[in-house]
Amino acid sequence: MEIRGKKVLITGAAGGIGKALAMELAARGAELFLSDINDTGLHPIRHQIESMGRKCHITQTDISQKDRVKEMIDDAVDRMGQVHILINNAGVTVIGEIRHVPLEDWEWIMGVNLWGPIYTVHHILPHMLERQQGHIVNVGSMGGLTAVPANGTYNVTKFGLTGFSEVLRAELKKHNIRVTLICPGFLSSGEEFEKRGRVRGFKKFKPGAFAKGGSMPVDKAAKRFADAIEKDQFLVTTGIIGPFYYGIKRIFPWLYYRIGEKIAADLEKWY
Repeated sequence: MEIRGKKVLITGAAGGIGKALAMELAARGAELFLSDINDTGLHPIRHQIESMGRKCHITQTDISQKDRVKEMIDDAVDRMGQVHILINNAGVTVIGEIRHVPLEDWEWIMGVNLWGPIYTVHHILPHMLERQQGHIVNVGSMGGLTAVPANGTYNVTKFGLTGFSEVLRAELKKHNIRVTLICPGFLSSGEEFEKRGRVRGFKKFKPGAFAKGGSMPVDKAAKRFADAIEKDQFLVTTGIIGPFYYGIKRIFPWLYYRIGEKIAADLEKWY
């Protein structure tokens, strides 16, 4: 789908991938509706986009709250007329072995990473189906294709988002609604993302530990993601390490499991 002239809704747009995508899509001629639980972080982004001569609307939304998500979708449609492209980017993480993760953390991460996209898709689909046009972009992770010890809760949500995206792709193609699943590897925004997460059990863990080495600049990644949207590409990944690990899983599953066991054993260094 060509981005120029399209109306785009992005969740989790106050930083990281969301912010980078907002700037890239604005540069390509889109009108933006940006949402984040941290609405103060959206104001400078709106000013930047408006200085480019593009329209930009912002709103504060906790996407784990279904009623607030419906209000957000209705607001976006009212203010822009329609939503051509929905980008489910908002996400959080919990770092720690599953045995140390309280149920409250499970509810928190599932609410944002999985229920959030379910809510947004549920409420945007009637609008897209009515026009028989649209594009849904789910920002997953290489952690939704491969499992990494100490990322169990995050893996569960992103694996769920992968399955959700695959089914949506199959079911919506006949309605001219495209789906893209973005599965980034390590990005330059990874350390900041981990800082906003919750760490359980580990006393020596430092944010950015999972993103060391091979990190792609998030602005460069946003260009690749925007290209994927315009080319109607379903799965898009970044980096070398993540896709390579995914390849090992598919071709040599026994080695993949062995590597997972080794990573789990090495977690002792963070206790």
